[in-house]
Amino acid sequence: MIMQLYGFPGAASLAPRMVLEEIGANYEFVKLDNAAGEHRQPAYLKLNPYARVPTLVLEGTAIFESAAICLHLADLYPNAGLLPAPGTIKRAKAYQWLMLLTNSLQPALISFFYPERFAGEGNEVQAIKANAEQTAQRYFSQITEHLAQHGPYLLGEAPCVADFFLLMLTRWGRWFVEPPYRKYPALTALVDRLSERSAVQRTFQLEGIPAPYCLLPKA
Repeated sequence: MIMQLYGFPGAASLAPRMVLEEIGANYEFVKLDNAAGEHRQPAYLKLNPYARVPTLVLEGTAIFESAAICLHLADLYPNAGLLPAPGTIKRAKAYQWLMLLTNSLQPALISFFYPERFAGEGNEVQAIKANAEQTAQRYFSQITEHLAQHGPYLLGEAPCVADFFLLMLTRWGRWFVEPPYRKYPALTALVDRLSERSAVQRTFQLEGIPAPYCLLPKA
């Protein structure tokens, strides 16, 4: 069974791709041309009418939304241990962290990168961008407090799908005045631990992303 993951390097398809590599799935990465607007073309819109990435095609069925894909992959490959057993408190906690990341932290990052989407007729873009960075930093700070007390990963000693998602969002924060990777030691430790995993290193290599993964390259 060969799955197809549609995405852009470094975009929201990054977390599912890390999970695919971690579980050892047989998959093909279909790289869309973002600059050419390939994700808005009719062929892709048949898979994902919202014109966003990622989309996973599995047994002829398209599944979109990065967090949903990560959860489904973890369920497909339970032996990989990326989700606790169903019905357990730890499973609920995995859902909790992933939903916080995708429903709260990720929207703040989207507002930071695309403030014009949320601006009115006035000159509000810079204010929206600054507020988005402040909001995202607050979430990073709160997550880091949890990691410092209960880490090194979100659920404790072993990584789950939410940790890969957090790594992806931490990388997006490299454009902040104070990159979260550098600002929060417990978050730095989580990213460094995950980055030692061969699946993560392989993903970044395939995506053409050099180390350090969560900082801007030096000029």
